[in-house]
Amino acid sequence: ITNCSLLINSRFNSHRYDFNYGCNIWEKDFELLSTNSKWEEEMVDSISKSIQKNEPRLERINISTKYAEEIVRNSRTQARYFRMNIQIHINGFIKSIGEPFYYKKTLYLSPIEIN
Repeated sequence: ITNCSLLINSRFNSHRYDFNYGCNIWEKDFELLSTNSKWEEEMVDSISKSIQKNEPRLERINISTKYAEEIVRNSRTQARYFRMNIQIHINGFIKSIGEPFYYKKTLYLSPIEIN
């Protein structure tokens, strides 16, 4: 079910026929919250609501995220960048056949140069 990938990669107001399609990861990309757990909680909530609304083939959906910060170096320019790494795990069951469904996606957000 590839709709999960499209939902996660779409920001609100970017779909011509449904302005509520997508999730708010891209609205919160550079937002700094007081705690990472608050940010993750908002992401899980947004993704969960989006999947429940737009993916009727799934049931008993469980979403978890794992957040990490990392510093990477551009091998060509030697510039160092700070970025967030968020792993999204979606578990559930396919309604029509009752089989388990698992989806995992890693996103890299907010590249900020720190030289």
